[in-house]
Amino acid sequence: MQIQYVVIIGSSRLPNMSAHGVRLAHLSAAFAQLGIETLLICKNNDKIEKDFFSYYDVEKNFTIKKIDFQKVGDRFSKFPFLNKIGYKIEHYLWSDKVKNICQKSSRNTLFITDSCFQAWLLSKNGMRTLLEIHCIPGKISLQWLKRFTKTKGFAGIVTLTESMKYFMIDSFKMGQDKIAIIHSAFDPKKFEDLPTKEDARARLDLPLDVPIIGYIGRFKPMGIEKGIPQLIEAVAKMQKKRRVILFCAGGPLEYEEHYRGIASKFGLTDSNFVLKGYIPHADIPLHICACDILPINWDDIPELNLAASPMKMFEYMAAGGCIVASRIPSLNCVLKDKINSLLVQPGNIQCLVNAFEEILNSKVISDTISKNARIDAFANYTWQARAQKMLTHAKNILGVS
Repeated sequence: MQIQYVVIIGSSRLPNMSAHGVRLAHLSAAFAQLGIETLLICKNNDKIEKDFFSYYDVEKNFTIKKIDFQKVGDRFSKFPFLNKIGYKIEHYLWSDKVKNICQKSSRNTLFITDSCFQAWLLSKNGMRTLLEIHCIPGKISLQWLKRFTKTKGFAGIVTLTESMKYFMIDSFKMGQDKIAIIHSAFDPKKFEDLPTKEDARARLDLPLDVPIIGYIGRFKPMGIEKGIPQLIEAVAKMQKKRRVILFCAGGPLEYEEHYRGIASKFGLTDSNFVLKGYIPHADIPLHICACDILPINWDDIPELNLAASPMKMFEYMAAGGCIVASRIPSLNCVLKDKINSLLVQPGNIQCLVNAFEEILNSKVISDTISKNARIDAFANYTWQARAQKMLTHAKNILGVS
């Protein structure tokens, strides 16, 4: 048997503004670029009329099957406990619907999903399935995952970080060869011909003569704070020596009042704290290039230090950004101190300030980490490289060519 077809299964309604949608779109395009006929199956988001391929700015080289699917969970929105059950029911119904569609596929097909239940349902019916783990599975998901590993269609597991791999090994006493660490990625085409810092700032109406520390991305994905309050405090401290701007772009702006309140508490005004809402994915390189420093100052909590591999880390690297990141396992398997980034103790504001000042005061350090980050990104972390690693892992598990 050879793998001639790939079917990627999404659990959300597309297109949407989440990183999940971006990943599915770019991964689908990457498999197609490898010469494999690729199908993406997802729920249809009828609230966004823009063409899927234009929305995500990806090559139209794969097929997408968007299915109108009823929102079961919304029926219980007034009752939080029942609401959770409703979404579970919706997920199981969706998985069964997808299984019925996938059963019509060629036996030379590899199925890829990030749902433990979906993976088990497909593989127990003989469909060769690769499971991606993007977060810590809950108790019920862990049970489905355990069953999945014993099915005839098992084609391996992919984790985003080393920490998550060893969590899985400890949980299931599974052989290391069954799990591959394959980090997230970026689209190299968007980062080949980059604007200068001056051009980017002119286009975004940002001052040319002031250092800018940038947070580019969703403000609180899945309700998890990703460091903006600490950045506000750090930038406020820096004002004593020089004017510095904190530029946060990505939205949603429903959090604006919350962050403005924190900024006011530390004495930041509109002149040194700029907030911007949603930005199209195609415009992300422009916003990154406007910044002098790009922090990823996450707290040391399980949701972030175990499984997360943010796409923006690789986009920052690809743009040759000067990254200051927390010293936590999920980031440090890619980011190396004084090589392609500066690493700091999580939650330590003064450490953040010191790292920012070090970059602003030393061209040698800023040039070194910028150059190394860009080289590392293009050498190892493109979407096509990720697709190839996933394909190779599945083939090794299945013993096929």
